[in-house]
Amino acid sequence: MQEDRVTFFGRTYRGWRAKALTGVPLVAGVYQFGCDQFGFPTISTVYGMTPLPWWGWLLLAQVGVLYGLFEYVRLNVRPMKAVSLEGGAPEVRSDKSLAASSILILRRLQAHQGTRAWIQNERDPLADVVRDGASLLLTFEKAGFHVPDFFSLDLVHQRAACLHAYLDVVMPLLRDGHGQEARKLAFDASRNAEKAARGNG
Repeated sequence: MQEDRVTFFGRTYRGWRAKALTGVPLVAGVYQFGCDQFGFPTISTVYGMTPLPWWGWLLLAQVGVLYGLFEYVRLNVRPMKAVSLEGGAPEVRSDKSLAASSILILRRLQAHQGTRAWIQNERDPLADVVRDGASLLLTFEKAGFHVPDFFSLDLVHQRAACLHAYLDVVMPLLRDGHGQEARKLAFDASRNAEKAARGNG
């Protein structure tokens, strides 16, 4: 699930707090620098504040950068599962087990297709299915499958469409015992699922 720099910065500054904490001091620092060069009235003069040099504003802007990075980690980086000292590494589920779980998720998704929750992006009751589907995708990834960049999708119904498109391809192969073929097709299935999901935006 690699991402380019534009996508990374887009996710880092998705929230308004990170934008405000970075943007306001940055603009103020540029303005203060202009005031120092051309003799314009400074911010401290206009608003009766304690004088702050332009580089001081840039230091404040770094607070917004740090906040944005912390938010990025909180929302996008998946926590590593702890390994039990008694039981060793967590067991990777069998292909048949993955197929059975996929069938259940697909049935739940199909039950909501065409409903108001799907069309109007209502969180309930789709959110429960999407949350369970996200857990299933993590299990797929642990079992050696390439999975869609699920967490880059913002809307609930986009995530639902992504899940449906992906599982609809890999589940029949797993069900019929063709695990290796499913893994080979997983990359293309992931890309096509992401495109289908963004088409539902």
